[in-house]
Amino acid sequence: MLNVYIKNIYTDRIKRDNFIFFIIIFMLGYIMVAEYEFFSDDVHWLSQEMYKNPITWMMNGAKNYQPRLVSDFLASLLHTNLVVWKVFNALCLAISVYLTANISISNKKCKNEDINYLRLFVAGGLFFIYPNVLSMGYYWYAGSLSYSIPYAFMLIATMPFIKAMRGNFDNVYFSGISIWKTILLFFISAAACYTEQKAAFIIVFGFIAITFCLIRKIKISKSLYVLYGWIFIHSALFLIWNELFSLRREWEKYKWYPNFDSISTVGKIFQSVNYTNFHFMSLSLLFLVASILICYVLLKKYSDIKKYLGFIPLIYLLNTFLPFEMIFSHNSGNPYSHDPSLIWRNDLFSDFYKIASPSNFSGDIFPAVLALFVIFVFGITLIYIFDDNTEKILAIVFYGASLSLGYVLGFSSTIFASGQRIFYVPDLLFLILFGMIANYFLKISSKNIKDVIMFIFFIVSVLAAVRICYLFFLNNKFY
Repeated sequence: MLNVYIKNIYTDRIKRDNFIFFIIIFMLGYIMVAEYEFFSDDVHWLSQEMYKNPITWMMNGAKNYQPRLVSDFLASLLHTNLVVWKVFNALCLAISVYLTANISISNKKCKNEDINYLRLFVAGGLFFIYPNVLSMGYYWYAGSLSYSIPYAFMLIATMPFIKAMRGNFDNVYFSGISIWKTILLFFISAAACYTEQKAAFIIVFGFIAITFCLIRKIKISKSLYVLYGWIFIHSALFLIWNELFSLRREWEKYKWYPNFDSISTVGKIFQSVNYTNFHFMSLSLLFLVASILICYVLLKKYSDIKKYLGFIPLIYLLNTFLPFEMIFSHNSGNPYSHDPSLIWRNDLFSDFYKIASPSNFSGDIFPAVLALFVIFVFGITLIYIFDDNTEKILAIVFYGASLSLGYVLGFSSTIFASGQRIFYVPDLLFLILFGMIANYFLKISSKNIKDVIMFIFFIVSVLAAVRICYLFFLNNKFY
């Protein structure tokens, strides 16, 4: 079987390109963690005697802290050999990026050249994510066990539902693969359900996918219902267990956010929505590059007023480089003199234990409403970019999920204490959307335009990748 696969790599160009792409991402991922050494929570865990036994550590975490069974089990299992963790972590990153590229390719007749360009878009887009997200969600040992590794599991479990929505999942899907691969799929799907964001996403996405197929009368295998039931049981078990019996909430609320309970529900939502919007619109270059591609697509595709819709998010994002602080801030002495996004962050989040109330329009409400309006308009543009209704739904779902998984964090007392790693899953989901937008850009662009844009994107991506790898490889305390 392995000989046949190797032979196919040599004879099938698409499989060969896929293999090369996967290996490149794996190597970059390994370089990023090659010089990693334990620190922070890693060192604290190592001091615990029960940490040496995976089962004991897993059950202790479920009983006394939080039921992240898979993360705790892997934490104890892999700590004795960092090389194994580095390989496994890099493998999960490669799987995530590889599947992201595959999801982005909606057109089966896509040219090989465009497929390679799309791979570059996705791989380069990974390094446009804010560095601290990657450092805390991938590079950090403890963070990777709750973010990068479970995310790869989640994406694997999501693939059958995406295939179903695109009409590519029927009885042949399961009957065409071996029993052990089917068992592995179910095992990985269960493993994806034992962290909060991944459990919430996969249970909601599966429901949307099955509902969509029923409404559109798309024929799907009964096995998909079984898979969703399996996922639903594990996700519900974790979420209910985490909600009712987890001791982490009270302990960390006392440590990180003592007056958390005094904040109203509206205040918590106001806090997390602005924090999430700030992250996407001021820290992640993906949002800016996606807005540029959207502008090009709409200008080329439409001749009416819709062609200008993409300029709304683009102009707002470009304004972060211009001195418009007097428009956004009521504080004339504000130290952030050239970035309105930093100004409204400074107004809203001066420290962990202070929340701006929706009372001052110029200082609190206006920048928040403006940013939310831009976020909404960006979502509207997705409807006009894609021709196929399935792709529109998928784009809106990935966009909505990337935002929602940040917005709901307002109900967690560790929203700020957890740092930027809370945006690992939202950013990787947005990377899928970015790939879908890039795919449509390649579809409608001339060869000359594609060559010029891809040359520029390649140079910028290489510089971004070198910067990230340099920070991680040479500074193993980058956190």
